[in-house]
Amino acid sequence: MSIQFRKILRSTRPGFFMLMMIGVMLWTPKLHAGFEIGDYGTRSLGLGRAYTALAGDGEALAYNIAGLARTPNNLAFTSYANLFGGINEGSLRHFSAGVVYHDTPVLGLMGAGISVFTTGVSQEIQIPVATTFELPWNIAAGVALRGLYWGMTPDVDPVTGVQDDALSKFTFTADAGLYYDLDLGQMKFPLGLAPQGKIALGLAIKNLIPTSIAVDGDQKDAGRLPIIPRLGMAWLGNSGLVSMDYVLQDGGQIRAGVELSTLSVDNRFGKTAILVRAGGASASDNGGSELSGGFGLRYNQFRLDAAYVWSQSILDAGATQRYTLTYEF
Repeated sequence: MSIQFRKILRSTRPGFFMLMMIGVMLWTPKLHAGFEIGDYGTRSLGLGRAYTALAGDGEALAYNIAGLARTPNNLAFTSYANLFGGINEGSLRHFSAGVVYHDTPVLGLMGAGISVFTTGVSQEIQIPVATTFELPWNIAAGVALRGLYWGMTPDVDPVTGVQDDALSKFTFTADAGLYYDLDLGQMKFPLGLAPQGKIALGLAIKNLIPTSIAVDGDQKDAGRLPIIPRLGMAWLGNSGLVSMDYVLQDGGQIRAGVELSTLSVDNRFGKTAILVRAGGASASDNGGSELSGGFGLRYNQFRLDAAYVWSQSILDAGATQRYTLTYEF
């Protein structure tokens, strides 16, 4: 690579990164299927799931693998959600847990987790194992291999006592992502302008390996997992942030969120912060719009997050509630 070409790339790296993301999104085919309940935390829900450019914690396992490179510390987390709390049976549950560790042998920074979605008669389990690495120009990249298990409890006919055959399927796919951030304080602006904070860009693609979760071979195409690209942008300041995502699936969906720090105390008892969040997502071809809100509590190495999500198309089903406890070490 010539010296002149390197200078051009350095001077235009934000635009170059954006072109990379747009190119991949235009190339990606559009498919349809399930395994969409795979979140690993709560902060993202309070922000309307606009998290592709913010995934600097364990939620990177669901939103952008490359975000693991921006986790400041090792961390472990566990999450619980009651989906659509207005349903009388209360059988839609989601559990997740995971860990991010910076100094594993050979591979360096790695993350791993488990997500379990259960309906009482069936369950979906996802187990991602991910690693990240740094590229030139302050770009981080990440890849993950994700194991998928789907199973259904066999039903027994109350009259004949005959039990149906149990159904299950195990397969795997892969996810990938890119992350770029720029400190505005290090840039020179005209007219003496000095904006503060950081701009972050993210690109994430889920289900890169074509696979089917259909048990019946004749339904292979119907059960094929979708390749889902997401493009995100965020501004992060000292007392808050604004984020936006575009999801290239089912006609496209726009997601946006805001987070504000309402209290921040640093004294002899430790560091304490309270954060409030609000967000929403536009309607897509296969679902209505969403509104969400939440809060976060920070005390030294501990983080507690809560979020509530209301789906505008099925308000009678009640809100989805999720809670996450995180420990940094």
